[in-house]
Amino acid sequence: MGKRLVLVGGGHAHMMTMENINKFVDKGFKVTVIGPSFSHYYSGMGPGMLGGTYTPEDIRFATKDVVEKQGGIFVKDKVIKIDPEKKLVYMQEGQTLSYDVLSFNAGSYVPMQAVSENRGNVYSVKPIERLMEAAIKLKVFFAQKKLVVSIVGGGPSSAEVAGNVWQLAKKANRYMPVIRIFAGIKGIDTKNNAISKTRVVQVHSDKVIDSEGRINQQLLQQMIDNGIRELSSRNNLVEAWSRYYKDTDVIGMKSFTQGFSALRAGFMPGSLQGHALQLGGAVVVVPEGKITYVFKSSAAGDHPPVEALLAAAG
Repeated sequence: MGKRLVLVGGGHAHMMTMENINKFVDKGFKVTVIGPSFSHYYSGMGPGMLGGTYTPEDIRFATKDVVEKQGGIFVKDKVIKIDPEKKLVYMQEGQTLSYDVLSFNAGSYVPMQAVSENRGNVYSVKPIERLMEAAIKLKVFFAQKKLVVSIVGGGPSSAEVAGNVWQLAKKANRYMPVIRIFAGIKGIDTKNNAISKTRVVQVHSDKVIDSEGRINQQLLQQMIDNGIRELSSRNNLVEAWSRYYKDTDVIGMKSFTQGFSALRAGFMPGSLQGHALQLGGAVVVVPEGKITYVFKSSAAGDHPPVEALLAAAG
């Protein structure tokens, strides 16, 4: 009987292994991938999906199809317990699975213990599918009334979510929301007004309570006034965020989004060639020796448009 390789999670850390499942199978291994959904969503593009820049299809990778096409087995479930002595994994739906080699890439999650049982309109950002549900409901609300959108967390992701909520409301073209951000630590200094410390300890469907027992008080309106509203005046949020993800960076947001799009299309990365920090480019030279097109990559994953190459080649 062949060895049993079990991969828990179908995310980025397992992509190279999943690309080579057929090689394991050819050598007699039994490969099983356990994941909570048939597709893996790239979390970096989740806020953009919330705002309507991307569709769900743009940001997901067909994990089940990739695994099964190469002779592997995909199990839609979650691992809740491991017995390392017996080499068994226990799953949420009651199934157990034996293994010889076990690899974990289960990803992160948002603890919801502080949320009341009646979660109503409370959405976690992970799993990313929850952002799709939030977008659907927000579009309905934006068409009906003015509302308050509270975001728990003061890191860069909260600003991305806030900006995309604003963009979603702009597209609805009816009622614009009040966006409030709760942060557990001091955040960005916006025009010398440091974001104050407000830690959320309880979340209900109709209110948020902070660490001092206050309801919807001492919120981070400075960030909204100086940040989100400034972004909302731009027609293109990606252009607005270029202040934070500089086009001149070797690795930036563009690198990840384009790389993920390539993975979705079935193009897996190969081994590193040349200098890791050497960016690429393209030059078109026609038969008479004339240079008709020059393209310099501004970041990893930055490629010239095919149409421009064809036009330059005549």
